[in-house]
Amino acid sequence: MKQTKKWLALLLTVLMLIGLLPAAFAADDKVIAKGELNKISWTLTEGGVLTVSGNGPITDKENYEYDENGEVSSIEKIDCIGWQVSAFFEQMTEGFGVAELERARFDFVKTLVIEEGITAIPDDEFSDVYPRTITLPSSLETLGAAAINAKYAESLTIGSSDLPMFGGIYIPGCRDGQKPFASVDEAIDTTVNAEVKIDKISRKTAFVYDLQAAYELVKGIDNGLTKKEFLAYFNETYGKSYTKLSSCINFCLKKTNKYFGTNYTSAEQVFSLVKDEFFTYLERDPALDEKIQSMYDAVDISDRIVFISFGNEECTDVTPYHWLTVKAPSGSPAEAAAKKYGLTFESTAPAKKLTFLEKIQQFFDKIKEYFETLCFMTKLQLGLLK
Repeated sequence: MKQTKKWLALLLTVLMLIGLLPAAFAADDKVIAKGELNKISWTLTEGGVLTVSGNGPITDKENYEYDENGEVSSIEKIDCIGWQVSAFFEQMTEGFGVAELERARFDFVKTLVIEEGITAIPDDEFSDVYPRTITLPSSLETLGAAAINAKYAESLTIGSSDLPMFGGIYIPGCRDGQKPFASVDEAIDTTVNAEVKIDKISRKTAFVYDLQAAYELVKGIDNGLTKKEFLAYFNETYGKSYTKLSSCINFCLKKTNKYFGTNYTSAEQVFSLVKDEFFTYLERDPALDEKIQSMYDAVDISDRIVFISFGNEECTDVTPYHWLTVKAPSGSPAEAAAKKYGLTFESTAPAKKLTFLEKIQQFFDKIKEYFETLCFMTKLQLGLLK
């Protein structure tokens, strides 16, 4: 009996040491963030590997509103794993310039791994990350709408041989008649540059919207600001010390004329007051509106890279990008969808069943991961992390 206990203790010790090996090999790509929600945990490494693990469905914390009949009228997410990841991204990129921020979106999560054991992913869960490589487990049974963003993905691995619905996976495509991108790198570079240009346009045309806000206050249209609040914002933004809305309007008119080559002398020439059955609003001069819109249209790439719902909708005017490779079991719906869109398909073997020793090792891995997460969250709450 003592000998059996001795060998069992030795076996457990060996397994625990084995469990430490992956962490040792992964030391160069250290974990920079962790989180947990409803017993599903996630880790993010410095190299951009987002791993989600656990058993069962990913479930969000939601707030339900009910109508007078007691029926659910709306559902609002108040916490989800995707939001936890996004919150860390916002914290990490605080103070970034536009170009640096937009570039960081593509470097933040380069690889998304949903581990075996996860059975469901809710709507929009990972729509805000742009991984190059995505791996979904054989245990996955359902996907919510826009649950996975493969818009800039080069590799999409689907472990399940019968995942019934692909509406939650969006892949990259180009509308017919548009110039396609040669590579995913070109698509990313162009997207970043477009966002930088859009930001510059927005900054240059901001005085048109400030002119509108000031005129709305003059006309008594509620825009969520008081006169005092608007003047404080305006003076801080433009380095002025105006006390009248008319001064703000005249300043914006001069800026508008200089930038657009117009000759407006009053806000009434820029805006018309529109009243309908429900509310009153301002409508910009169509000529000025067209000039502003043409500036945005010049940098718009929305037709060169668009979402295609993978295997769930007919696309008559969109051609998928060739850089995406789909990996899934032969005969699966994923294979049929890949062939439908002319994507490169690689057959994968069904997921291997774990041996008894591998299951024990996985058990100790989970324990180790749990205490690491607990330690991390405790330090975070105590303010010990820098």
